[in-house]
Amino acid sequence: MITCGVSRLFRGGFAISVTGLAVLAVRAALLPWLAVPEPSVPDEYSYLLMGDTFASGRLSNPAHPLWVHFETIFVLHQPTYASVYPVAQGVILAAGKRLLGHPWLGVCLSVALMCGAICWMLQGWLPARWALLGSFCSVLQLGPASYWMNSYWGGAHAALGGALVIGALPRLAVRRKTRDSILLALGLCVLANSRPYEGAVVCLPALGFLLTRKLSWKWFWAPVALILAANFALMGLYFSRVTGKFWKLPQQEYIEQYGASATFLWQTAPPEPAFRHSALQDFFLVQRAEALAYQTTGGAAGATLGRFSTVAGFYLGPLMLLPVLSIPLLRRKGKTRFLALTAASVFFAISLTGYHMKHYAAPMTCVLIALAMQSLRYLSVLRRWGNPVSRLLLPVVPLILMFHFYQQVASSVARSAAPGRTAVEKQLRRQSGSHLVFVRYAQLHNVGTEWVYNAANIDGAPIVWARDMGPERNRELIDYFPSRSAWLASPEAPAPLRPY
Repeated sequence: MITCGVSRLFRGGFAISVTGLAVLAVRAALLPWLAVPEPSVPDEYSYLLMGDTFASGRLSNPAHPLWVHFETIFVLHQPTYASVYPVAQGVILAAGKRLLGHPWLGVCLSVALMCGAICWMLQGWLPARWALLGSFCSVLQLGPASYWMNSYWGGAHAALGGALVIGALPRLAVRRKTRDSILLALGLCVLANSRPYEGAVVCLPALGFLLTRKLSWKWFWAPVALILAANFALMGLYFSRVTGKFWKLPQQEYIEQYGASATFLWQTAPPEPAFRHSALQDFFLVQRAEALAYQTTGGAAGATLGRFSTVAGFYLGPLMLLPVLSIPLLRRKGKTRFLALTAASVFFAISLTGYHMKHYAAPMTCVLIALAMQSLRYLSVLRRWGNPVSRLLLPVVPLILMFHFYQQVASSVARSAAPGRTAVEKQLRRQSGSHLVFVRYAQLHNVGTEWVYNAANIDGAPIVWARDMGPERNRELIDYFPSRSAWLASPEAPAPLRPY
């Protein structure tokens, strides 16, 4: 009776709830050492602009009359003022700001939902206790100590979408309920609005899986089609508000204006745009150089290997070697073949792009964790056969995961203490009134450190950040904002802020 009761705890909604709540509880416990994160990279500021825009009840913002002073990385200023990214992370940040009081609380909720969705996905592919183990591995690896939860970049939303799609497949093959059809369709919508390229690659094997099953139009295809149609209609509406055309993505508009490198290996780099600011030119030329280096044979081989090891290390950590160790046991398992095909497809897809970051592969998060759990599951069988490798490996894995989690926390604490624009912003907020800050970079400027970012309502913001364009051009901003105190910020200087 006791065993039966404990077994039930491993199943269903209880395990999913415990997984999600564990993320929130552990992160709350870490607050004395790991405070609410501050944005520091261009992507974060761009997403926060989107979240601020949505929280204000708008899809985009009108172009500012003096927009040339505010041009910056990953932000459109023409034809409207908006972020270039897909909307999923912006919706999360807006929900956190409007409903919970701070954008970061939306991030926390998205990571909790991601871990719960991974638990739900694993329950469809693995025995219950292995699904729960995989869920807590996801908590330790991608939860409270990960940059997904301690920044505003995102990643959790795409992993959530992938988990809903892949988790629905085994359920649709067996019980065929409309609820699972709806969850799959919602996962497709999340992927389309977070990582559309990698998400589409994850969905291709899933589509093949679905086409081999006799799924009813009434309970599967009709609800999926209706949800996707509504999603694409809303996407078209958003595109039209940002770019003026319902078929044109904001990122496409941004590439046409500022793109200096090719997106895929087979593409030719476009002509260099006419940049109005040297800081923007330096940033895009660095990206262009990286993309061109990757298009050589040696560069492509080295970068592909580096991407593979980086993705495996980030998503699996100490578990990354388990799939390799148990390949002979797993090669004949149908479920494992499907998961391996999905992972291989995404790895191939990301090897074709000129630029890559860890969270680009987020749609296949649950797939990698499921493969690692399948490996660990079969190594546990070897343990009963007296295999010495499994005897040593299985007890040590939880300890390694905990130690890795501690390292992640220490690293996150060190990063959160780094000074930068946030310190200057806090200094200004202690001053009375509103402020206009001209940012002037040194000649040897770190192109990834950008300070010129603003709120959705630039004129109404307490602090406005602008590029130093010389006395004459700066004067038009000073005249436009006559009631603001003018400052000069030099990020590389020992005292970065002084009166203008």
